[in-house]
Amino acid sequence: MAISTPRHVDAWSSLVAAAADSAGLKMNPDYNSGVNDGLGSVQSNIRDGSRHSVLDGYLNPALGRKNLTVVTGARVDKIQFEGTTATGVEVSGSVTGVLKAQRAVVLTAGALRSPQILLRSGVGPVEHLREAGVRVVHDLPGVGQNLQDHPLITGAWTTTLPIGGPGVTPERQYELLRRGPLSTNFQISAWHRLAAEALAPDVQFSFVSYPVSAGGEPRTPTSVIVAVAMLLNPHSRGQVKLRSADPAERPWVDLGILSDDRDLRTLAEGLNWLREKMFRETTLAEHVGEPIRPPADSDMDAYVRENATSSWHFAGTCRIGDDPHAVVRPDLAVHGLQGLYVADASVMPTVPRGNPQAPTIMIAERAATFIRFSS
Repeated sequence: MAISTPRHVDAWSSLVAAAADSAGLKMNPDYNSGVNDGLGSVQSNIRDGSRHSVLDGYLNPALGRKNLTVVTGARVDKIQFEGTTATGVEVSGSVTGVLKAQRAVVLTAGALRSPQILLRSGVGPVEHLREAGVRVVHDLPGVGQNLQDHPLITGAWTTTLPIGGPGVTPERQYELLRRGPLSTNFQISAWHRLAAEALAPDVQFSFVSYPVSAGGEPRTPTSVIVAVAMLLNPHSRGQVKLRSADPAERPWVDLGILSDDRDLRTLAEGLNWLREKMFRETTLAEHVGEPIRPPADSDMDAYVRENATSSWHFAGTCRIGDDPHAVVRPDLAVHGLQGLYVADASVMPTVPRGNPQAPTIMIAERAATFIRFSS
């Protein structure tokens, strides 16, 4: 997997870094060095200005293998069982029928779809399966429970700081050179401990700027700096359930965002820290106007409750463990069943304090090893 720091850093990033330093966020040249606290350039899966995904890093290089068949446009309707042994999957769409498993079925549909497939297959809480009209194969109460995410809240300020190159729009920069603001996600981020007793950073701040255009007119000098506060250790929990036994129907998902008041308080405190410490008490105040999100006179708790949203970092719905509500064993095999593994972010007991992509890849690597050497 390609990992890089931004190819392009705007002038505003240096000013944000200087402001963060004066506000107590010290520079950290490598937040993967073992010290996570501080502000630094974001490390991303980007190569030559384009996203480098697991499709590029893993699947495409293996497409020529004789023991690999890739099917697109097909939906897994459910897992087939003979007794308590997974024997294949029923699919529909571009391919219809049953795909037989010679050795095992490995479920990697993510923290929303993996529990949905298990539930549709009759693996999950007995009462819910019966309510949905699904034949019970195996009672496993934890399937679909423990859903976690990193909720986030954004603030925005107008600024006259230059964005992109002189006289060149960000779109043109990217089109010609694969550089500029559009060649990266966030240029800089920071990891900070809001709570004095926190054992590790409990909030991540990220900063990005967008040029503002109006009605198709040429871009004006005005731009917007967006600051994001993301909660790293959420206490709230959600769940995934079936709406019915119909494989075509999407699952019922309750993210549970802010269902625990501690999450609301931390996000509100984080956004307030940005507003007061970063954008009002440092040199950034000379370059930004009044906040446009949230307005200066906003009730912060109310704003967060109305505007907090998902990071799409879903995890935890098929969690690993040895207790009665765990779904998979430490070797990622599903409790009480044979020939069935789960190998995605759904097995995480708690969502990590950071983006879950790399840990999810690690889980898949470990699953490959476990399965390869299993009897």
